[in-house]
Amino acid sequence: TEDLLIATRRHLLQELGRAIVHRLRKAGNPRERVSAVIAGNFAPDQFQPATISAWLAFYVQAQTVPDARRLHRIYARRLKSNLVHGLSLLIPRDQAIDAAEGAAALIDGLWIRYALAENAPDPAAAIGLVESFVQSRSRLLYTSDADADPHRRCLGRRRRLTKALTRVAYATR
Repeated sequence: TEDLLIATRRHLLQELGRAIVHRLRKAGNPRERVSAVIAGNFAPDQFQPATISAWLAFYVQAQTVPDARRLHRIYARRLKSNLVHGLSLLIPRDQAIDAAEGAAALIDGLWIRYALAENAPDPAAAIGLVESFVQSRSRLLYTSDADADPHRRCLGRRRRLTKALTRVAYATR
């Protein structure tokens, strides 16, 4: 049964990866990339009772079976990395790491909660909860798509930094 659970987990991880990549390809800016990762984790074909039960069994198995633990670490690192990548283009990296940790904990927690719930999984509600958390942590209030463009934001930072360094250089003369 250990081998069967590990094979099932590998298959589920591949499906999860495809669901996320599919959504990432449609993302037009960093915030949409974060949303794609969140939504991919609650894809309707994955977020259903039988699959949720398999994930719960895998979480339990990961505590004692080295191969299962290794797969879980890969999943957890990939989830965090994807979230941090998108968020760090929008907010300072330390805040992005904290927001990604919280979002990942919410994602895993919601999977566990629905595994133990009597009612049917609700992907929209789960996505909404994680999105709300990310929004509250990142305080992203863009007024236009141009504001969300990381290249434009980087250029603005570079200009401000250049001006500040110029002022310092003149002040020390």
